[in-house]
Amino acid sequence: YYASRGLGMCIRDRNLTGKKALVIGRSPSVGSPIFWYLQKSNATVTLAHSKTKIKDLKKAAKDSDLVILAAGVQLLKPEDIKDNAIIIDCGYNQDGQGDLSFIPENASYTPVPGGVGPVTTITLITNSLNLYHLFY
Repeated sequence: YYASRGLGMCIRDRNLTGKKALVIGRSPSVGSPIFWYLQKSNATVTLAHSKTKIKDLKKAAKDSDLVILAAGVQLLKPEDIKDNAIIIDCGYNQDGQGDLSFIPENASYTPVPGGVGPVTTITLITNSLNLYHLFY
């Protein structure tokens, strides 16, 4: 939940109306909430998951203005990314890497570690402070 709120903070000032977005991963803590957030923001959203055919996933990534990586698996290659796309990597693997195994030259991206993670931490602290002020 906090990861999805942190990610929402990263993109909340962008006009997503009519933009094509791809969310890779459907976990209840990141993928699914981000999917609904993007839909509410009037983006055209595709949700990919472990049962999505890799060729369909790569095609969707190539067509997307915004790609959210939240699968915990490195699935995409540089040629799968649309020029000038925004890639937000929320994934985290056992080797300490995110879901993106390369630095895209033709797109903007958030690195792992150091991308969405610190924003997630800020979201957690902010919520804790809000609860404190609510009760005290």
